Amino acid sequence: MRIQKRRGLLALLFVVLAVGLAGCMPRGTGARAGWTALTANEDHIYAVLATGEALALEADSGEVVWRYPLQPPAAPVGCGLPRRAQPEVGEALLGAVYGQPAVLEDEILIGSFDGNLYSLDREAGRVNWIYPVSDGVVGGITVFDGVAYFGAADHHVYALDLETLELTWDAPFPTQERIWGAPAVNEERVYIGSMDQSIYAIDRQTSEQIWSQSVGAAIPGDVVVTDGMVLVGAVDSRLHVLDRDTGEVLWQTERLDGWIWGQPLVIENNVYFASIRGTVYGYGLETREPLWSPISVIGSVRAGPTLYDGQAVVGTNEGRVYLINLESGQTELLYGGPVAEQRGALLSAPIVVDNLIYVGSATGFVVALDPAARIPELWVYPPADGN
Repeated sequence: MRIQKRRGLLALLFVVLAVGLAGCMPRGTGARAGWTALTANEDHIYAVLATGEALALEADSGEVVWRYPLQPPAAPVGCGLPRRAQPEVGEALLGAVYGQPAVLEDEILIGSFDGNLYSLDREAGRVNWIYPVSDGVVGGITVFDGVAYFGAADHHVYALDLETLELTWDAPFPTQERIWGAPAVNEERVYIGSMDQSIYAIDRQTSEQIWSQSVGAAIPGDVVVTDGMVLVGAVDSRLHVLDRDTGEVLWQTERLDGWIWGQPLVIENNVYFASIRGTVYGYGLETREPLWSPISVIGSVRAGPTLYDGQAVVGTNEGRVYLINLESGQTELLYGGPVAEQRGALLSAPIVVDNLIYVGSATGFVVALDPAARIPELWVYPPADGN
């Protein structure tokens, strides 16, 4: 088990390097494939595959509604692709995508490591527009009151009016390092973490800095704002809890067993999160104490847990999906084994629609799971027959 865990951690760290720290992705060069990122509404699953292909699927059947582009280029996604090449609208694959797309009434917003924010028509999949920034967009997009907020590897936070396609601020908000996570936004402020080790609270109207607070370690993931608190994990293997109004550090966990990269899940007065070493934790926000003993799963956990029927859902880079009872900490393996592992690492957060769970793999599969069924795999895209 220990050897298997170490192998999984090394594999995930390789993915981390592929996002921009080393390998074939130095600044200004080609980009590797992303990992499949999912979002949904009540009827459809929207996915950007690791190949850069985007598609809409029927939630109940996996049938393709639309696919972008209609004829993907034959050349594989890899280090040979020019990073800043200008795509021909409607023909080029998207660049590597790591953050969750945003689904709106008429469009899907997708941030890409090729340095563009894409808008695809939700009904037809065609490109509405492409908004370029000066470096890759790694995190997800947060939309509030008609404005898309996102960070980029150029060290800046952007606020883009979706009607005019102009920035609502005089200039993007600067940080000291790359931004890999999505912001949290409310009526007054934008909260975001940076690899410069700080969390920033930004006035939503003026872009003025309200406060910044260092947590002493790089912050690769999304922040969560709840009940007067800001919560975020960091590469010091701690969860940090700050006062929402002042930025004061209220408390932090002891040093745990690995990076906390995925977004924490807050349910009432408790928070649940996972480390990339494959350990899931639960803490009381008021008691500041563990809810149960840490839970080990097989494989590394990059993304945060998702809520499903009173349970937490986590996926691992070994292709496994676990259900965790939030009261008892008891764990059930929902999906995994040799066939599932062939589908590839699960690096983005599972999504839940009605009574089904959907996961996307780094090798370009989308899987629908029905936890109530004896065989939970309801459908897989692409199907075995290739249609």
